[in-house]
This record gives sequence, C-alpha cells and structure tokens, in this order.
Amino acid sequence: MNQRKVLWRLLGMIRSLWGVMLFSIAMRTLNQSSGIAILTLGAWGLGLAIAQPTGNSRPVLVALVVMGMLKGVFRYLEQFSAHYVAFHLLAIIRDRFYLRIEPLAPAVLGERSGDVVSRAVSDA
Repeated sequence: MNQRKVLWRLLGMIRSLWGVMLFSIAMRTLNQSSGIAILTLGAWGLGLAIAQPTGNSRPVLVALVVMGMLKGVFRYLEQFSAHYVAFHLLAIIRDRFYLRIEPLAPAVLGERSGDVVSRAVSDA
C-alpha cells in the first residue's frame, strides 16, 4: 500500500474528529503568528527606545506581555487538541485491528496469539 492510500485511510478514520483537528491547526497558526508578533513588537519597541529615549514605552511592553501570555495559551490548546486527536485515532486503529484479528486467533496465530495482541495495544 503506498503512502497516499495510507494517508487517505487515516484521514477517513478521523472523520468524527475533524472539528478538533481544525481547532488544533488554528491554534498552531495563532501560536506561530504570536511568536512573529512578539519578535516584531520587540524590534519596534527597541527602535522606539533608540529613537526616543525619553518616550513612553509602556504600551509596547504591555503588548509584549499580553502576546507572550497568549502564545502560551495557544500553544497549550494546540498541544491538547492535537494529542486528543492522536490518542483517539490510536484507539480507533486498535479497535479495528482487534476486530479483524480476533476471529483469526488462535487458528492463524498459533500458540502465541496473546503476544500479537499485547504488541498491538502497547504504546511502546
């Protein structure tokens, strides 16, 4: 089976998780965008400090702190939702595997049928 077929099968398995997957992608995009915003605000604040040493830099500092906090929130939500999808997909794959292999055991697998099942359900 080629990689494209495997990808389409996996995408078909997460049909019920599309909303969470799109949420994870959106949070990843916001996380990356906030990182760019932090760098941009920092450079802008430095430029203001050099150009006007006595100027008010408080708005830039507040914006930097807020963006830093938002970046953390976006990162957490992205990680949480991506892991949610990954572990649910893993459960779906395990269920399908077990449903297919259960009728075959022990006739096809011989005496070591428990070994195959334990390997299939382990996280290692």
